[in-house]
Amino acid sequence: MKHLRRYIRNALLEAFNTPNPGNIHDRLAFIRIEHENGNGGYVYAILDPQMVEHALSNLKHQHHGDANAAVLNDSLVGMMRIDEMTFGCNDAYVVDSVAADHGLGPTVYDIVSMDPKLIGGIIADRRTVRPKSRRVWHYYYSNRREDLEGLEPLDDVDSPVTDSDNDDCSLSAYHEQMTPLLPMFLFASLVWLQEKYPKYYGFVEDAFSIGRLGPRGISYEMAEQYQHELIERSIARSFISQVDGALMEGDDLPAELESQYNEFAIRIQDEPDMLYKYIDDDPRMPMNFSYKVKIQPEWYQMQARGEKIKNQLLDKFDTLTEDYFDNQILWRTRDFFRERYSGNISI
Repeated sequence: MKHLRRYIRNALLEAFNTPNPGNIHDRLAFIRIEHENGNGGYVYAILDPQMVEHALSNLKHQHHGDANAAVLNDSLVGMMRIDEMTFGCNDAYVVDSVAADHGLGPTVYDIVSMDPKLIGGIIADRRTVRPKSRRVWHYYYSNRREDLEGLEPLDDVDSPVTDSDNDDCSLSAYHEQMTPLLPMFLFASLVWLQEKYPKYYGFVEDAFSIGRLGPRGISYEMAEQYQHELIERSIARSFISQVDGALMEGDDLPAELESQYNEFAIRIQDEPDMLYKYIDDDPRMPMNFSYKVKIQPEWYQMQARGEKIKNQLLDKFDTLTEDYFDNQILWRTRDFFRERYSGNISI
């Protein structure tokens, strides 16, 4: 790393807003290949070109396959496998596995989520997320809004909130059972009520006896009640019903409150961007959003370096086919992951 050179950059060539040790963004490369497991997807191999050259100069293997594998092993600094989802999931791919050296984890996430081929970006694993990865998702959610091209909440395929099927997804049982749209919608509704009709918000606050938690805590209580109702009604109707049920004896819900709230609820569902101003920093939420990062010039530079490395190795080991080379990427990245994490992964 000490021999890395530093680029003089202008505003269009500024580095990713992720850890960039030794300005390694200026020289990283990646190779993306398709895999056919499950519904299919992609594997990204993040390589250090200087390590490729060093490995080539120190080859001791005679067999081309072994020599190529050794070069890939010695130059691999990160990997990610992503899988296509069965449901819509905002057209995002789910991260199946990821590993990186030298603190490059956030950079690996950025490289993948910038890929123009991934229209909907990426989402977290639907079953479990390791603590280090969870910190990356939380950082995207809390600190990277301006760098994101897309930040979209996921709906639960088993209890959808929106009419659209495109956001339906299997939500992680580890992080949140209910769709994140449900408490967020109710949270926005409570903030609206607090701003427009504070007297009636006060009734709700008293009725739920958790006023110290504010709208967030009440929204989760309301969401739980909605999910356990035995009759079918819209979320907006459920909200109005719960507000009405919180009133003191002798008080009635103003007709204009209900009509104005219904207009607000329709706007929230028709204009998803409105919802974002109500989202607060809830640690359960980052796992249930799709993320697409704005592409930077470095991405294309890294892609070009990766293509150059692939062609260089195919020319060097001219008995190898492109399919065999891609298969070695699958095996090298799988082993790279296994070396850093216990357990098995199928590629």
